[in-house]
Amino acid sequence: PNHPRLLDLMPEGGSIASKVALNELACGGGDAPVICLRMCRVNHECRFNATHWYYPEFGVKVLNADCDIQCGAEICMTYCSALDPGSLASANPEVARGMLESRYGITCVPTCWCRTNEYKLLAQKRVRLDAAIERNLYSGKRAQTMVDELLSLYEHGGSAWTQKRRTLYDGFQVGNVMPETRRRALEHLKQAYEIQVAISSPDSASAKKFESYLLDPRLHGSYNMCCR
Repeated sequence: PNHPRLLDLMPEGGSIASKVALNELACGGGDAPVICLRMCRVNHECRFNATHWYYPEFGVKVLNADCDIQCGAEICMTYCSALDPGSLASANPEVARGMLESRYGITCVPTCWCRTNEYKLLAQKRVRLDAAIERNLYSGKRAQTMVDELLSLYEHGGSAWTQKRRTLYDGFQVGNVMPETRRRALEHLKQAYEIQVAISSPDSASAKKFESYLLDPRLHGSYNMCCR
């Protein structure tokens, strides 16, 4: 609260409490929200190109690029993760837009990406596929086909790498259940590991977990589940 640059944050002329309330970033996992003075200046865009992520083991908040950002392009993130078409909450964009307007005073224009039929269809299909994968965790090839379809939606919709990492890990879990699909499962896990290392470090807990399964997939509870 005593940092001099905190006074420069929006709302202009507002109290310290109002500036904290407007600019704090959620960390998830039960950790308290944080104020990142530089990251607070990143604008919102429904079709964003960066995502923030908190790493409790290092005590840092990181802003990760979700795509190749051209020189001179503005770096933008979403102020509401539910507007990511890869989010399970994205099937209800009206609720997310309401939060944007009430908290930040942001009103999405009629031509905004989040108002298009393409966005709506992507979000709805993502939710259906995610639920189907959950129901078919031990079906091997069928579940892997669903994972591949969901990953292709991420590429088309521009979802955060953190969303893609989650589905890649699902791809490992569903493919690890039988020998015929394990090679593809490990390919998914390798990509999830590379994303985790890029957005945190090889020493993060998640990266170490992924690495252990790459070295020995038998350590995961799904190993040969179809064969038992």
